[in-house]
Amino acid sequence: MLINGRDTHFLLTVGTTRRVARLCPENDISNIGLVFEGQSTDKIIDLIAELAVAMSEGYEARQKYTNPNYEGRPLDKEEVLCMTMEELEGLQEELMNEIGVGMSTEVKTEPEKFKGKKTKKEPRSN
Repeated sequence: MLINGRDTHFLLTVGTTRRVARLCPENDISNIGLVFEGQSTDKIIDLIAELAVAMSEGYEARQKYTNPNYEGRPLDKEEVLCMTMEELEGLQEELMNEIGVGMSTEVKTEPEKFKGKKTKKEPRSN
């Protein structure tokens, strides 16, 4: 996502998951959908900023460990607070999508190719 003229990325790492879970009811990240319900505008803005900072730091930390020469610049709260409301709405959508991707436990597999001789099926007896 382009924020203040620079490409910013977000990642739900294990550490980030822990930070995000602490913002959720019952400290359970599966309750992320409830985190904004009934909150004031002030609290919603703070929650989005906290999510964005945590997930940006998660992405940047991951890059640092996969590429030791990487010099990142995680998003900070002040940058979030300088956004327009329209940009903040887009940020919230991006974060929620990334959380959904990060929480997905679906594993893509392909059917195993049969190696060997085919056997003739015996008819079933009743």
